[in-house]
This record gives sequence, structure tokens and C-alpha cells, in this order.
Amino acid sequence: MAAVTGATGTSVFRAFERAEFLESSSWARLREILESNGGSFGVSGPRGAGKSWLMLRAIDDARASEGERRRGGIGLWYPSPSEYDPHAFLASLSEGLANEIERRFRREHPMRDAIGANWIVWIGLPMILGLIVYSAVYATDTLANAITAGVSAALFLVLGMRLWMAWLRKRRPEERLLREAALVRERARYSSTRREASEFGAEGGHGVVGRMRTSRERELIERPATLSLLINDFRALAAQAGEAAGRVVIAIDELDKMAEPEKVRALLRDIKGIFEVPHVHFLVSVSAEAARSLKLGALTGRNEFNSSFYTVIEVPPAPPDQCAGLLASRSGARHDVGVVLGILAGGNPREVLRLAEFAGVADTPAEAVVRVLREEALKLRRDIVTAENGTEAPPLGEEARLQSFRRLPDDDFDSIQRFSTLADRSLDDDMWMPPWKDDGWEVRFGETWRRLMVRLAVGRELEANAESIAVDSALGLQLQDVVTAASQSASVARIVLEQRLRVETRGLKQAAIAE
Repeated sequence: MAAVTGATGTSVFRAFERAEFLESSSWARLREILESNGGSFGVSGPRGAGKSWLMLRAIDDARASEGERRRGGIGLWYPSPSEYDPHAFLASLSEGLANEIERRFRREHPMRDAIGANWIVWIGLPMILGLIVYSAVYATDTLANAITAGVSAALFLVLGMRLWMAWLRKRRPEERLLREAALVRERARYSSTRREASEFGAEGGHGVVGRMRTSRERELIERPATLSLLINDFRALAAQAGEAAGRVVIAIDELDKMAEPEKVRALLRDIKGIFEVPHVHFLVSVSAEAARSLKLGALTGRNEFNSSFYTVIEVPPAPPDQCAGLLASRSGARHDVGVVLGILAGGNPREVLRLAEFAGVADTPAEAVVRVLREEALKLRRDIVTAENGTEAPPLGEEARLQSFRRLPDDDFDSIQRFSTLADRSLDDDMWMPPWKDDGWEVRFGETWRRLMVRLAVGRELEANAESIAVDSALGLQLQDVVTAASQSASVARIVLEQRLRVETRGLKQAAIAE
């Protein structure tokens, strides 16, 4: 396998940074939305399309400070759980927001917090009293009295500043927000009870002895708060954060990680009360199925999706030129190589980077295509040959394993000419529906095999027409549509390829480029 590097020898994989994010029309639309006074919005697209990077860019923008014109706001990144539990979800989200509030405002005043530490009161006050007593009773030296008086005055000044700052801080909205954050975090974990008691007594003896005792106890009982309380607490905290910080962006990522759409609907039904907070933008990544449900809301009736989100921001496939720009920015890869890899990736930015790993430092588009498809073909061949038979599917016979190995030999990927011969017959009947297949092969590998045949056919066109594709965006987009269709159905993709059809996969002209 080729090294995970581009033409410059550097890795093409990156963690999110503002400098690595390539702006697009998806981001332009989201940026306009973020200028409003809040709301809830879905972010839709296939895995790897750039949903996460788009939301991370929104968080980064919210946190950014623009001098005196605007202080940095609050941004919260929250990867959603894979299991449905609204109580745990809201408790964790509340705690995450409280932590982010503390990081934002505690970091803003580190010196003030250091000066205002409680130890100054509890240690400084006894020291002042002790020094005053010492100076009045024991000290007879003039210099000692002067030093004692100076230290006492300094401590008294610090205590005065502490009290003055505490009074000022109490009036600041940030301080009220910090106190509310601490309370919400606590209530998210526990239901609290508080008991106060005072005792006063007197007893006689050889004299009259007075005794007064005040006790204050606080108990935390581990039991979850009600769902309504969690929603109300979160809304109150988010609203206060929006007022204090100016803007808040809360990104809930991978909601489509839940495999069952009904569970996503149930979660949204239970938590949608947290949305619709002034100065707070909620961004929730959803699957393509969820986005389609939202679009059909006007025809099929309102449901959890269209009642939770104002709209869904689609992150469609990135055009080949934009994929080439992504690789060029990260590795210095040739433009024509980036274009063919973008087509084979179906416009999915994360897939583009994965294919760049397979292609390595390819000198020509044809070489890149052969390297990528060689890796995919030999991996499928290996999976078929080594597959274990179980009870959930019909057994895979030895003949099917042997013929799968023979139809994808190593030698057919050793040169461009041999690859062309293999790819030219990839859609023939004996390759598309091979006579040697059995039920086990068809159930477990039939669709994957046919998708590979489509990709080989697309690779043949890319290898033969690389120069034309580099300058003809329409041809490149048509072949990219074939790859996109193949991810859903190999048979449909073959029709799209043979009839030169276009698939409407682009809600926007450009897609967000992200890993």
C-alpha cells in the first residue's frame, strides 16, 4: 500500500483548523444563518461529506473575537450518543454547556479570579487580627511595629479589594451566568435537598454558660431529574448564555448514528423543547433519510423533523475541481490527479483523502486510477476468498471463491494496458452476473461485486479521457454521478453510465470541503 502522503510527502489527513477549511457555498449559507438571532437547523449529507467540519467551522466562528466590535461567544461541540435516552442526553448536554461557559468566562479573568480566591479571606483576616494583637501587646521595637503595621495595612488593602471586586462581580451578568451554570450542572446530576437548622441553648452550673450552634447541611441524592426540569434548566442557562456572550452555537453531531430512524424521531420529540432560544443556534447533523422526511413535511403532514428544524442545510457531493483543490491544498497533488480521484470518490471529501492514500504519489491520472482500483479489487477478492460460512446466509462454495480470485488477477493491475482490457469487459454478462456464482456469493457479495464492475468501467473512462475530463466539467460530473448512484444501486448506476444520465445530487453548486 502506498504511504499516506501526497506529492510533497506530507500526510493528507488533518484535524480541524480554520486554515484547513475551504469555504464553500454551504458555509456561505450557514454563515448567513448565523447572523440571525438563533434557531435550530439540520445539517444533512452522507458520511464524510463534511457535516462535522461545517459545524466545527460555525463553532470556531462563534468563539472568534473581532477586537472591540465583538467578543468571542460560546461554542459547544456535542457528539450525540448511539442509544436513545433523553434524560442522559439532556443531562450530558447541560453539563457540557455549563463547562463551556466556565471555560469561556473563567479564562477571560484569570488574574481577577486569582486575587478573589477564598483563601485570602480565610487566611488573611486571622493574620491581620493576629498582627494587630501582636503589635499592641508584645511588640516594643519601633521597627517591628512599623513592619507589623505595614503588613497589616497591605493585607487590609487586599481584603478591601477582594470585597470590592466581589461586589462588582455580583453585578456582572457573566457572574450570574457562572453561578447558574454551576447550579444547572449540579441539578443535571442530582436532585438536591437542603436542610438548615439552628440550635440555641443555655445551661447552668457554676455559672451561666451560653451556647449557640448553627448547623447547615447539604445532601445530594443520586436520582435523575425529570425531563421537564432538565429542559427548563437547559433553556434558562442557554438563554442567559446568549445574553452574556452575544451568541451561542451548539452543534449536536452524528444524530444519524442511531441506526433506527424511529429512535431519532423519538429523541427529537422528547428534546425539541430546548430549541428556539434567543441568540442560540442549534446545528444538528442528520442522515439523508431525515432530510427527505423534512422536505416531504408539507405533503405528508408535520412530524418531528419539520417541527424541530427551520430548514436543513445540505452538504452535497463536492465537484471534481473542488476535490482537486482539497488535495492540492493538503499535499500539492496534481490537478488532473485530484479530479479523477474526486470522481472515483463520488465527491465525498473524506473518501477523496482515503483514495489519495491508495494512489500515493501518482505521476498521471491513469496511474492514480489503476492504483486505487487495484486496492479495492484485491481487497474484495481477499474478502471473498477468506469469508467464513455461518448460519445467517447460504454457504459460499469453493467454485465461487476460486473464480472470484481468477477474475481479478494481480497481473491485470500491473500495467495500464492490462487494466484497460479488464475494465473493457467489466459490464459484460459473464462479469456482471457470472455463471459460477452461487446463492451464498450472491447474497453476501453480489451487489458489492457489481459496484466494483461499475467502478472499473468508470475507471476505464477516466484513464482514457483524463485530459478531456480535466477541462470538461460536465463529463466529470456525469461520471461522478455514476459513482454516487453506485453507492445506492449498482444496476441504477449502470443505467446512468450507459445512457449518460445526470443524477440530481447537488442542492448547492458547491459542497463544503472537509475531512
